[in-house]
Amino acid sequence: MSLILDGSSGTTGNLANGDLQVNGVTVGKGASTVQYNTVVGITALNANTTGTDNTAVGWRSLYSNTSGSENSAFGLNALWTNTTGTDNTGIGTSALGSNTTGSYNTAVGRLASYVNSTGSNNSSIGYAALQNNTAGNNTAVGYQASYSNTTGTANIALGVQALYSNTTGSDNIAIGSYRSEEH
Repeated sequence: MSLILDGSSGTTGNLANGDLQVNGVTVGKGASTVQYNTVVGITALNANTTGTDNTAVGWRSLYSNTSGSENSAFGLNALWTNTTGTDNTGIGTSALGSNTTGSYNTAVGRLASYVNSTGSNNSSIGYAALQNNTAGNNTAVGYQASYSNTTGTANIALGVQALYSNTTGSDNIAIGSYRSEEH
């Protein structure tokens, strides 16, 4: 069965064979023939070989994913470099953009957990929350909350720029805007 995709004569797509290209945007399962993936976006889920149960919506979302499964990426470059990480959620431009093998992370907001590549079990909500983090088991909620953290673990930052200056301290709790005590 054929379908005219853009209204011009001679431009058709076969609905029975893989992904569709609609005005340059991929709609379908992404790279490979793996079932149970959902893709909407230019080069979304581009390198996938065996990863299943992934959802990639947005230009280059889950672009480098090869075998990571059960990931959800919504937005430009969300989970862009993820290769084998599983059970991650990135919502927003470049959310978890540098993640490669980290798993069980949630990032909501532009640049949230952007630098994280291997850290797992992190939750970041807000613009640039946990942006420079590479460690695991951190929670940051608020604009630039725990922004400077690199290797500190088990930190909780709630509020605008809470724990902003902490880089390596662990087991900290900061509640309130601009709180930056560390141990």
